[in-house]
Amino acid sequence: ELARGKKEVAIIFDDMTRATRTSDMLPAVLDELAAARIVDEQIRFICALGCHGAYTREHFAKKLGEAAMARFPVYNHNAFGNCTHVGTTKTFKTEVHVNEEVMKCDLRIAIGSVVPHPMNGFGGGGKIILPGITSFETTRDNHTSFNGVARQSRDRPVVGMGIFDDNPLRLDIEEAAELSGLDMMVNCLTNAWGETTAVFAGALK
Repeated sequence: ELARGKKEVAIIFDDMTRATRTSDMLPAVLDELAAARIVDEQIRFICALGCHGAYTREHFAKKLGEAAMARFPVYNHNAFGNCTHVGTTKTFKTEVHVNEEVMKCDLRIAIGSVVPHPMNGFGGGGKIILPGITSFETTRDNHTSFNGVARQSRDRPVVGMGIFDDNPLRLDIEEAAELSGLDMMVNCLTNAWGETTAVFAGALK
């Protein structure tokens, strides 16, 4: 229902620093799009690299599978150019600039995984947007906020591994994801071997 009538679809996926077995979940996503009469020519993939280095076809094939590589265009995110301003967060007044190719699409889907994170409590969710597909400046402003928050919260930490509910860094990231217009999030949990143990799909909130 969400995809029906849409013209262009961006599927955002995480990079090789995450154990997400994207290729296992991708067929279900593509089947839903096909049921909404979305054809291959309307779909493109963007790797949420953040500020990590660019990937090769070999990396993409490991994440998406050879079948997807043969059907769809796949792009590296570039944090140093071609990003569009989508708004400002309330938490830290972060100016949010998001990958231009993603923002050209009227349906935005992300596939990733939830893992513990030393700053935001847990990775996953909105992190696939910030820092996944935001500009270097947006990522820098969000990340450098950590130092001030950490100093102010020594008596009762609000940032750090496993701290989620009131974590301002996470809230800033979730705001950025909302500003980007992310429509659908597919998040998985993995075990120590990188095997998928659970999948959760739906709106970001």
